[in-house]
Amino acid sequence: MRSHGLPDFPEVTVSSDGLINLDIKGDRVDAFSREYGAAVKACESMLPVGAGLPGAPVAPSAPSLPS
Repeated sequence: MRSHGLPDFPEVTVSSDGLINLDIKGDRVDAFSREYGAAVKACESMLPVGAGLPGAPVAPSAPSLPS
């Protein structure tokens, strides 16, 4: 991630159940930035088998209006 445009990217650990944990001590990582997206794509093949990154949040559907 650091060599792909995010020089201040935090340390990363992967838990035994495949969750990726970031040790964030300073600024937050903007997971919606173009730089983050490009770095994730460049590094995705380096993830351990079974590990995955969270996707973008999805807004809930609006309720139907009564007729």
